[in-house]
Amino acid sequence: MMSRIQDSGFRIQDLMAARYKEGGRGPDTYDCFGLFAELCRRRGLAIPDHPTAADLHQRQSDIMIAAAASWHALDAPEAGCAVVLRIGPWMSHIGMVLDGGKFIHASKHSGITVARLDDVQWQERIAGFYRYRRGDS
Repeated sequence: MMSRIQDSGFRIQDLMAARYKEGGRGPDTYDCFGLFAELCRRRGLAIPDHPTAADLHQRQSDIMIAAAASWHALDAPEAGCAVVLRIGPWMSHIGMVLDGGKFIHASKHSGITVARLDDVQWQERIAGFYRYRRGDS
């Protein structure tokens, strides 16, 4: 029997076979935001789509504007929250925090993976943790 990955109260095993594709919104391909949106949907939270932008400067600007209007910054990671990461100088990558100090994300180099927040590859890239406000304060 195939092992089942379950974290934060929802199933993610089926997503591990999906491929990375820029602009992918599922069910067979995802980019980092598409995967994050699908994980939110599975938790009963619909979030607005984020446009895919070739220009990372514009993407960072979009993320910052959206964060100010719709996202609440957290002091520490919580299961189910967003982890925003820097790729180079830009805040251009997002994943979802899972239980046990891990997060799930999609990248063009490794597909959909689960990684540790304290892994040296990611630890210094963390820009912050956020929870969507659902239209309220």
